Amino acid sequence: MKIIEWNINQRASKETEIKDWVIEEIKKTEADIIVLTEFKRTEKWKEKLSKLSWYYIFNNSIEEEHGNEILIAMKRDYSFIEKKEIFDDGMGDFLQIKVVCCGKEYTIIGYRSRILVDGYKEDKTANAEFKKKQFENLNKYLQELPDDENVIVVGDFNFTGNYVKENETEYPIAEGYSIKSPQFNENALCKWSFVHHNKSRVAIDFAICKNVYVKDTHYSWDYLDRIDKKPEDWKSECKGTPDHAMLVLEVK
Repeated sequence: MKIIEWNINQRASKETEIKDWVIEEIKKTEADIIVLTEFKRTEKWKEKLSKLSWYYIFNNSIEEEHGNEILIAMKRDYSFIEKKEIFDDGMGDFLQIKVVCCGKEYTIIGYRSRILVDGYKEDKTANAEFKKKQFENLNKYLQELPDDENVIVVGDFNFTGNYVKENETEYPIAEGYSIKSPQFNENALCKWSFVHHNKSRVAIDFAICKNVYVKDTHYSWDYLDRIDKKPEDWKSECKGTPDHAMLVLEVK
C-alpha cells in the first residue's frame, strides 16, 4: 500500500483554488491513500478533485473560517469502514478513516500541528508550548486505540521526528508506536521536507505507526521540475503553490 502526505499550502484561504498541476502531480504518484494537509474547501474544490475519479474523497465536515483542513483520498479498490473527526484547537488538524486493504483493516489519520502565527513571530516559546500540547493530545488519543489496531498517522507536525526522539521525556510517543521518517532512512536521497526562510532544512513531515511494516519512506520533490526549482532552497511565497516535499510511505 502506497501512502502520500502533502502540504499543499492553501493557508486556510477560501479564495485559493488547488492548482491543476497539483492535481496532476497527485495523479502521477498512483498512491493508494492520499493525505493533503493545509487543504481548504473553496468554490471549485469538488470540481478540481473530480479529476481523481478513481478515489473516494473524505474531508472535514465542519469548516473553520480561518482554519486549515485535512483531505484523505482512498482508491475505490479498498473498502471504507468509517470516518472520524476531532475538532479541537488543542489537537491540531485531524481526520481519520478506517479502511480494509488486502483483507487487513487500517486506521489512517491525516494530521497537521497548528502554529500560532503571531506567537511564531513574537514568542517562539509560546508557539513551542502550543505544538507540544497538541502532540501530547494526539498521543493520548493514539494510546486509547485498541492494542491490535493497525495505525498509520501521516502529517505535517511542524517539528522533526528527530526532535521528538531527542526530547522524548517532553514529547512522549504513545506506547507501541514508532516514528517513520526519511530522516532516519539511510537510503533516502533527501532528508528534509521543508526549507525555512533562513535556508535551514527540516524534516517536519513524517509518520507515526503501530502494528504495520513500513517497507520504505522517502521525500519526493519531483513536482519542482514543473517550475524549474531545486529542493535545496525552495520556499514558496504564493498561496496554493506547495512548499513541502511529498512524504511517501510504502506499507507492506
